[in-house]
Amino acid sequence: MSSALAEPDLLGTMLDRYPDDLNRALIEWERTLRPFIDAYQQFGVRQRFFFTPDNRVELLFRQGMAWLRQIPFTRTLFARIAQGSKAGQLKDQDIATAGLTPRQVTTAALAKGDGNVTRSTVGTHHR
Repeated sequence: MSSALAEPDLLGTMLDRYPDDLNRALIEWERTLRPFIDAYQQFGVRQRFFFTPDNRVELLFRQGMAWLRQIPFTRTLFARIAQGSKAGQLKDQDIATAGLTPRQVTTAALAKGDGNVTRSTVGTHHR
């Protein structure tokens, strides 16, 4: 899920967790999001040349990388490298459960009456 969708979903989750304390809900929302947003922004700055090439060398590099991704071996290699990176790990993490212990994840899901307790169901709030 993109951060554009996860951020409001997390806000709803925090409002559900702290229904009587709007200030705490907003503070926890910011505290939970900040590591993700910082990492996404840093990644975007470092990869700017790839997404918006500024000169011929950057454009050729981008084209070469696209060509290499078509080769099965290098595609697998690139995927493993991406999975090991901080941005890759954060991309696959459920923002709504970030910073929670497994017990808190289970408790939050059970409080919603969700019999299927998984990390992906905790962030889904109901209004």
